[in-house]
Amino acid sequence: MNNRSRAVVWVLAVFLIGALTGGGMVYLFMAPRSTAFDSGGTRPPRGPRDNPERMMDQLSSLLTLSEEQEIQMRQIFDESRKDYRKAFGEVRDKTHRKFEKVLSAEQMTKFDDFMREREKERERRRQENPPGAQRRNGSQNQ
Repeated sequence: MNNRSRAVVWVLAVFLIGALTGGGMVYLFMAPRSTAFDSGGTRPPRGPRDNPERMMDQLSSLLTLSEEQEIQMRQIFDESRKDYRKAFGEVRDKTHRKFEKVLSAEQMTKFDDFMREREKERERRRQENPPGAQRRNGSQNQ
C-alpha cells in the first residue's frame, strides 16, 4: 500500500472513531434521564404533565421554596392545567366543526368512531399507568 492509500485509510479511521465516540457521548450525556427507564419502563415521561410531582420536587429544590410557596405553586399549576384542558377542548371542538365541512357524513361517522377508540385506548393507558406512578413505583423498589 502506498503512502497516499495509507493516509486515506488513517483519515477514514480517525473520522469513524470520532463519529462513534461523538455518538456514544450524545447517547450517554443527552439521553433522557427518567424513572421510567430506571424502573424498566419503555419510555420516559414526556413532560411535566406526565409527572407534576417530579417537576415540583425539582423546582422546590432549585428555588428553595418555602412550604407556603410550594402550596401556592401547586395551586397555580393545577389552575393552569384546568385552563389548558378548557382551551384544548375549545380548539378540539373548533377543529371538529371544520372537519364536518370537509368530510362526508359517512367519513365523519368513521372519524368519530376512530377518535372514540383512541380516547378509550388513552384512558386504558392512564388507568394502567397514571402520571407519576413510574416514579412512585421506582422509588418503592429501591
